[in-house]
Amino acid sequence: MENIKALEDVYKILYLKQCNKELISVVERYFVAHKSIYKKIVKFYYYDVRQAKCCFNINATEYQEIRYKICTDVAELVRDYYKNRANRIEKIENVVDLLAHKKRIKRQY
Repeated sequence: MENIKALEDVYKILYLKQCNKELISVVERYFVAHKSIYKKIVKFYYYDVRQAKCCFNINATEYQEIRYKICTDVAELVRDYYKNRANRIEKIENVVDLLAHKKRIKRQY
């Protein structure tokens, strides 16, 4: 499971796509539903407050609040995704991993 502690972790999911495709689509839907500045803040996660103030035209407190909101929201999405995935796997008998189960079904036919 991905551990979201900072915007760098969100960047790895959103731009570098370093997780599974289902989780990537969940995170992308989150950014589609919010303002475009959210995605820009993740893209330039390494900016400090002064650089962000010039680049995004928002004040420092608003920038800090948006950064915190993105991290907490995405962390909750990831947690909910894996919790839901575990519930789906438990309902299927004799399956250790859902992705392996899907591959096995394709090979049988």
